[in-house]
Amino acid sequence: MDQVVEAKDTIHNIRSRPDWVYYPNQDILRSYWERDIKGGFGMVNSIQSKNPKILELKKYSEGIDEKLQFLRKPVGMGHQEAELLMSKIPQKDRDAGFDATILRLQRETKYLEELEDVGISSALLTGLENGKYGAWVKFISPDSFYAKGMQKKGSAGRYIPMLDMVVIPQKAPTSEEMWLMLATEGTLPSVVSHLDHELTHDLQWNKIQRSAILGLNSAQTVSYFWLIKTYGILTSLGISNVVGVASMRIAKNLSNDGMLQEIHSFSASADSPTAKEDRFDEGEEIAGHVVGAYNLKDRELFDALYAYDLIHNLKMLGTNDRELGKLVNMAKFDKNRRFYKLEKALEKRVTEWGVNNPEDLGNLLTALNAKHDLEIRYQRHKAEEVAARELRRETGNWFA
Repeated sequence: MDQVVEAKDTIHNIRSRPDWVYYPNQDILRSYWERDIKGGFGMVNSIQSKNPKILELKKYSEGIDEKLQFLRKPVGMGHQEAELLMSKIPQKDRDAGFDATILRLQRETKYLEELEDVGISSALLTGLENGKYGAWVKFISPDSFYAKGMQKKGSAGRYIPMLDMVVIPQKAPTSEEMWLMLATEGTLPSVVSHLDHELTHDLQWNKIQRSAILGLNSAQTVSYFWLIKTYGILTSLGISNVVGVASMRIAKNLSNDGMLQEIHSFSASADSPTAKEDRFDEGEEIAGHVVGAYNLKDRELFDALYAYDLIHNLKMLGTNDRELGKLVNMAKFDKNRRFYKLEKALEKRVTEWGVNNPEDLGNLLTALNAKHDLEIRYQRHKAEEVAARELRRETGNWFA
């Protein structure tokens, strides 16, 4: 674990804001981004290891020029052309055309990989409102009283652990809307990212934990009505209040750490190529948002950045969101302001990669971050290409 701690400064520098962010010209932006990607892989060959994971990463680095060349090639279409082609497809055939696009993405790309752990990938074929998720998902009208209340608080979704339920204050996007976005931008509507975020929360809770908290939250009301016939109103109120306080304390110990679970969920939705934007400084942006938006007065930005580094680096080293959810489950922020449960998991991951010193770990994480950033754009570009080709194929305009 010492090498993880010693490499902390290196890890922080990896997610520092790149200088190309300040240049408005797209060609300059692209050239600086490509430079950063190549630079990220620059030291990977210095890692002297026969570990299969390291060898696979080195082999991947040999093909980055080909991927960068593909990214320079226009593959999609403009909004006007896409809408014109869509208008030529009979309404009854649009769902089938979109399904064909999604099936190709599942077979030929890793575009939907991030959405598989929460069930969204397969739900795109059935309609998001009909998906088979771990939690019950309810899309509600944005004009409803409940939705307006959520929107007023700036909430794009809510997960209710006691009921194992996700509420999204928007209508589910249609196949047509999603197909058009894929063909023109290579992304999906933001509601998909919101759903990904909330369903990631579902991965952080277990059934026993939910049932126990539901029972504890009901204890005060149940005790009051059970006692009132025997002891009267005042005595029953007094006893039920004591039960309520005790239940809240126990429930708090059974709950997840709010800061950690939000950082995990925001990271999950940001790590998908389906997301509409790239974050130039993902760690600080997510950490700052969680501390500020969730009113975590007992936490500091440093704590949130530490939590982000643990989550992000575990993911870079191969931990998926389902596995991360189990790690976040009841992980405690101890008196030393650390999450030992996640640190031990990170230490195990580092061992699996066969890294023996902080310098190699820094080089490895730099390369893995470069791969991550490259893959997000590459898979997004592939999705745009596939969606545009399917749209042209459906209308017979192969060379439009």
